[in-house]
Amino acid sequence: MPACLDPTDLYKLASMSPGGVTQWGNDVPSSASGVYVISVADPATVILKPDLNVGPHIWQGDQPIVYVGRAKNLRKRLSQFRRHKFGRSAPHRGGQAILLLDAPLTITWAEVADYAHAEDRLITIFREQVGRMPFGNRVRSARTSPAP
Repeated sequence: MPACLDPTDLYKLASMSPGGVTQWGNDVPSSASGVYVISVADPATVILKPDLNVGPHIWQGDQPIVYVGRAKNLRKRLSQFRRHKFGRSAPHRGGQAILLLDAPLTITWAEVADYAHAEDRLITIFREQVGRMPFGNRVRSARTSPAP
């Protein structure tokens, strides 16, 4: 069984300090650049929404962290993510698999100037500890240039 990481543990392993936590649906008050980790409280209780085709995304139910992302403007990017409709290409296709989860989601964010490298660091640590990518991270981005 892989290690179970929560957002606090992941940030600690990356030597980062979270700037705040909020529930999905609430605005993140920061408009700074940074990274964010989306998680569920109890992965064992998550249900996949039955009316959506999950494709290659298979919920394994053993990790609270479901997505790691980055943003030039945290508030704006997470607002785009909340408005995204599964299957569409915009405004936030990356991570859309988490919209298949029927569970309360929590966002933990950290303000960082070099958000592309910070995201890469968080994903690398998650993968080293767990043995795979977070559920909503489809592929690992080869580029570490800034994202929207």
